[in-house]
Amino acid sequence: MNLIKIFFIMLVIVSCQEKQIWQEIKVGKTIKIESNSFNLENNNYIYNWSKPIGADGGVEYIIQHDKILITAKTPGEYKIELSIENLSNKIIHKESFFLNAIPETNKIETQSIKNPNDIDAASKKSDTPKKIIKSKTRYTIQVASWPNLDQAVQDKEKLISDGYDAYIEKYTNEEKNIIRWRVRIGNFEDKNLASKIKKELSNKRGKDIWIDKIK
Repeated sequence: MNLIKIFFIMLVIVSCQEKQIWQEIKVGKTIKIESNSFNLENNNYIYNWSKPIGADGGVEYIIQHDKILITAKTPGEYKIELSIENLSNKIIHKESFFLNAIPETNKIETQSIKNPNDIDAASKKSDTPKKIIKSKTRYTIQVASWPNLDQAVQDKEKLISDGYDAYIEKYTNEEKNIIRWRVRIGNFEDKNLASKIKKELSNKRGKDIWIDKIK
């Protein structure tokens, strides 16, 4: 009888644990992560993404409202948390993502050597360091920072109606007990284009607008 009770308790504990589905990704490849079970087409939800948990400096990431772009720089296991809030600041959905970053498979190339002199040339060529191409910095335009979510939503909707790709990002400073709702526009590779739109917005709204790096 005691064995049956122990088995039942273990079964309950296992069933209550978080189901971990690991997604295998390759180092150096950028992937997009979205909620698997929250697919309402409504911009009035706030998506709070955690910083990827794992090796320090091992991941670069860009948050784009309801999605996050991840680029693993080193192999290892990483975890990302997502919580979604409604307009009343109530958390209505939580989700975890588990990533296993593996190295890119190296291709082995064979080369025929015609004479001994070619061996030295081939070895020198292999010792030449390869030029590493860094990913481009991306930019966003911060239009406003509101202490109230309703104000941020109204501002964002107005910008969208004016044709801008606006979104809301939550900023929290726990030490100072500060919460702000940032209204931002776009994800630019071209800083000149971002500067042009910033200037256009500054003429309409004032000078309290700036460009921020997001990668």
